[in-house]
Amino acid sequence: MFVTIIFTRQHQNACSLYLVIAAIFNTFYLAFNRVLQYFPFYYLDGTVRAFFLCKLRAYLPTVLGQVAKTMIVFACIDRYMITSNRATFRGLSTTKRAKYLIAFSVIFWSLVSSHIAVGSTINNGQCGQFGIYATIYSIFTIIVIGSTPPIVMSVCGYLTYRNMRHIRVRIQPAVNNTNEGNVHI
Repeated sequence: MFVTIIFTRQHQNACSLYLVIAAIFNTFYLAFNRVLQYFPFYYLDGTVRAFFLCKLRAYLPTVLGQVAKTMIVFACIDRYMITSNRATFRGLSTTKRAKYLIAFSVIFWSLVSSHIAVGSTINNGQCGQFGIYATIYSIFTIIVIGSTPPIVMSVCGYLTYRNMRHIRVRIQPAVNNTNEGNVHI
């Protein structure tokens, strides 16, 4: 909540907008998962309501979590672009473009994660992924959810660090010690 309050006052740059949206989606993610703790893990009744809850229980946390992670990745990419010495990269960091990327991200993860809602089912009273889809879901989780965001953030973090070192070298001129011998007081 505090992140949302702090960064909503600073909508001048795209990075703060990404962080606000990430905080909002993380709040919904935590609230939804907290509510899920009150529902039973076993779905003994075969009603449509239980079937729908099973699919929603797997789908919605994935979408909310991935949108939040994507916003953090976008913030890292934005910081890299802002620190670039290329004016074209710096020009890509606008709040208008950030709003388009946020909308695209929500739509993208809603569509890409739809296979989770389709593949989740109730089997022997348990909600989950079973059979060959369990393997597909595991691969999806490892690559898309677990590996890709940290790798992209690490690469962008390193590139931002490198850009900041180049900026520091350009700002601080090298010390010229050639005139030290000529100074007489």
